[in-house]
Order: sequence, then C-alpha cells, then structure tokens
Amino acid sequence: MERVAKYALVVLFILLVYCPASARSERDYAEAWCAGQGGITEVLMPAGTRCDCLTNTHAVEVERAAKWAESIGQALHYAEQSERRAGVALIMGVRDERFWERLLGVIQEERLPIDVWIIEEEE
Repeated sequence: MERVAKYALVVLFILLVYCPASARSERDYAEAWCAGQGGITEVLMPAGTRCDCLTNTHAVEVERAAKWAESIGQALHYAEQSERRAGVALIMGVRDERFWERLLGVIQEERLPIDVWIIEEEE
C-alpha cells in the first residue's frame, strides 16, 4: 500500500508540474469565444460532424494554431453544411505567429471565403 501511495504522489507531482491548472482545453476556448459571439457550440451538422461555433452568419472552427491547415477544411465543410460563411478562430500562444501567417497566406492566395479571428491562449 505504501508503494502505491508513493507512485500516486509521483504522478500527482508530474501532473502539477506539466499540466498547470491554467491550461484550458480547446473546447473551453470554443465555448467562451462562441458565447461572446452569441453563437451555439457543438452544433450537429447534417453530415454528422459537429461545428465548434455556429452564429447567425458564420460556421466557425476553433482550433489551436499548430492545426491551422486542418481548420481550413473543417470551416469550409461546416459552412457548406450550414449555409453560412466559413470562419476560423485560431487559439494563439506567444510563439504561434507563423501559423497565423500561414493561415492568412493560404486564404489570400486561394481566395477562400473564410473569415478569421485570434483567440489569445492563456499562458
């Protein structure tokens, strides 16, 4: 029993050090951002997928910056399914500017009908 308690303390220590309480999930960011836009989160689309945030005008994919490329396809798919304009809200940390630039570059180069927003990540 004492051995189990020691392992439990080690695991707890690792979690506290490497997973700080301020770390928010993507869903937490989506819910907070979407509420601020007057939208509804996790809306079931006709194809069976779930749109992160559906407003009166936009179908928005909320994604961490490193997954910027995936966000493009998902946003376009949600827009088509909902007959709204596509949107991407990118969760950005202090070192993520390169992902924002890549996202904007592809949208501009390909003339994609996607509006974009930044959600600042809590460090």
